[in-house]
Amino acid sequence: AHAPAPPKLPTVGVAPTERSRCQGCLEAISKGDQRVGMPDRHCGITVTRWLHPACFVRNILVDLAPTARASCAVTGMGIAKGEPRVLFRTLGEGVTKSQKIYKATSAAGLLSELRAAGAPVDVSSLPGMNNLPDEARRWVKEAAGGADMAGRTPPVVEGVKVARKGKGSPPVQAVGTPRESAGGTAVSSVAEHGEELSGGEGAPNETKEK
Repeated sequence: AHAPAPPKLPTVGVAPTERSRCQGCLEAISKGDQRVGMPDRHCGITVTRWLHPACFVRNILVDLAPTARASCAVTGMGIAKGEPRVLFRTLGEGVTKSQKIYKATSAAGLLSELRAAGAPVDVSSLPGMNNLPDEARRWVKEAAGGADMAGRTPPVVEGVKVARKGKGSPPVQAVGTPRESAGGTAVSSVAEHGEELSGGEGAPNETKEK
């Protein structure tokens, strides 16, 4: 029988064997332990990189969209320039290897799963939160925290300017005045910052476990 195709979004589950290794701390993931599977590309194919839930959480980044080219990996809806968003990433030597870009409202489900898996998830303490203007920070705290955001639109910060610090470094953002987003519209799933980035060197972790 053919092995199931790797998932297109990060997944949380129990390791069925002891063969996987965390791409964060590089330690083995024991059979029966919780782990996170992060989609990646390797040699032109989609593979899964495994991480301990706590290691995965350390790679999360909250920022303001530097352009309007990105879309939410879950809903496919556009993310406005200056809108706060959540990046779920894998890193290697400080360089982003792969990432999935989420609207803050879409991130709530995965963050809840990570918390249930034992990861220390505190939305207020996620990397990048302290760099957001107050209104954007409140939005992410509520939306990514699972609050009912029906009928509300995310704030969009005007005047976002991005300066790269160097290879692998997160963007440094200067922000202006928040305004409300006009709402998401479907756009291409190819996002700035590389929603699907190269997995780098090394053989992929196994994806055929049952």
